[in-house]
Amino acid sequence: PKQGIWSETIANARELSLKQLKDVIGELYAAKAKYDLKCEEDQLPRETMEEFLYTYLQQKYGLRSLVVEWGSAVVQGIRKYSLTDNDTLVFGKILRNEIDENFRLVQQQLKETVKELLRVFLKNANPHKLESAITKLLSQKTTGFVTEDECLEIVRWCYDEGDATEVIDRLGPLFEKEQAAQAPPPSRGTRSRAQPSGPRKCKYSDFLEVLLAFQLHGVETYMEKFTAIFQHIDSDQDGVITMEDFKHLMQELSQAVGRPCTADDLEDAQEAVERYGLERVTFSTAISYASHTVLSSD
Repeated sequence: PKQGIWSETIANARELSLKQLKDVIGELYAAKAKYDLKCEEDQLPRETMEEFLYTYLQQKYGLRSLVVEWGSAVVQGIRKYSLTDNDTLVFGKILRNEIDENFRLVQQQLKETVKELLRVFLKNANPHKLESAITKLLSQKTTGFVTEDECLEIVRWCYDEGDATEVIDRLGPLFEKEQAAQAPPPSRGTRSRAQPSGPRKCKYSDFLEVLLAFQLHGVETYMEKFTAIFQHIDSDQDGVITMEDFKHLMQELSQAVGRPCTADDLEDAQEAVERYGLERVTFSTAISYASHTVLSSD
């Protein structure tokens, strides 16, 4: 966050645990979805996530000092946990208008898909077990470790051959790290550790983080040209541009990707965007429309 009240963030703000931060993020997403729906129904302009964070905290706490305190806690929590937690990283990028707000739904779908594929794998590997036993085994896996075979089966189902190869390469260090950690200490008179028995494995949470990071990298690559043009046009970096700026963005983007943007496209864009409030186009609104036009693969 760069503007307004967030310039007042305080250094000694309360420190949130990762769980506390993710609870706040979850509450924000739910409240923002309801707020956006109301804006659409009432034909009011949408807010960016940064603006809504202030709106949400203002409604919840009222006092400016508490708003600044909690805003600071969220910002500092993002800085602390983004390197190790994908959900926090994604929220930070949404807050900074670097990816679309709806990308969180893509990540959530990936999590659900991976879990369901693991369930299918376990059922196929244990055809005589009851459903309750499979559910218990799945819970043990998702809170503990998964084998290399389980991971590779899921990856090959989720991705085409090229992407699967890249993801598998990223997973390699996880298995090697865990294999080294599980290796028994060297016996007396030897220097090297013995190789652990059994299949290679890694933490399910680490496996999921690799997949989520790969997904994030993919969408950032897809949005790269759009983001660069938007940030150039958005001179005050608040994630909001005018309708006229949006037309310029669409024209520049169409040239950058080599896909025509006709007068009809621009007219359709204006009609689509005006329902969120004339002369105000947020980053997420802009990328949503661009994804269905000049960035579409159709």
